[in-house]
Amino acid sequence: TLVGKIANYFVQKYDFDPRCAIGIGSGDNPQAKVLVAGSLLSLGTGFVIMMETDGKTFDMSGSTNAMYDAFDRPLIFGCRTNGALRWDNVRAEHGLGKKDYQPAESALKATPPGNNGKMFIWHAENESFPVSRAFGPERVGYDQPDFATDYAGIIESSLASLYVHSKPFMAAGKKIYVTSGPASSPEIVRRVASIFNRDTVVIQQGGSALGAAVSGAYALLLSEEESVDPSKFGSSFIEAKKAIQPRTEDVEAYHGHDGFLQKFQKIEAELIRTSNKTV
Repeated sequence: TLVGKIANYFVQKYDFDPRCAIGIGSGDNPQAKVLVAGSLLSLGTGFVIMMETDGKTFDMSGSTNAMYDAFDRPLIFGCRTNGALRWDNVRAEHGLGKKDYQPAESALKATPPGNNGKMFIWHAENESFPVSRAFGPERVGYDQPDFATDYAGIIESSLASLYVHSKPFMAAGKKIYVTSGPASSPEIVRRVASIFNRDTVVIQQGGSALGAAVSGAYALLLSEEESVDPSKFGSSFIEAKKAIQPRTEDVEAYHGHDGFLQKFQKIEAELIRTSNKTV
């Protein structure tokens, strides 16, 4: 919604055009969602997934929010507390600094997706999606900790939890978009693609600032015309980016009979049930 023209302060100090229109924005995540028509996963300190939906599906558990983006497209918003910060914690536990990404990438590259069912599950903080008390760390399928197994394990368990708890509300689609720092890791994106079993598009240079500009331009035109086609404001530069396709062998490791996801769902459900009974 437009609220007026830019203040003279900014015109005089920063040489803005006095005709510059000012619109009411939204939070950083919903503004980033403006850039894509499908589902968007933000791999930040806490994970946020904005799920494309039919507008008729609701989460009655209270773990998510129902929203619309600036183009009135319905979405379901799930925010996971234990996100990439847990990944940082695991690297730190094994003596790596916050920016020691190359050893972490090498460890992922050397570890096959699913890692034969080995898992590392850690809710250091009370979780919001799904709601549960803190628990862990829990190692499944191995006793002796090593960096590669722990790091692959925490990444796959985090992404698996997002997938399992998003699936009931996410509309069918061919793509999922991913943003934030970890999206620069080819091995992490490879796992996103196979766990969600969708072509995956990284939108690193998009973000909330560009989304705010796009929705502002939409509001400006809408104030001058009775209707505006939102598709005109699509992100052609994003759609032109090459999608990472899920590998057949990876999908089988995660989704196959008695595969990683099937085992994970049972194990996580029991950990959540047990933690929620603890006072």
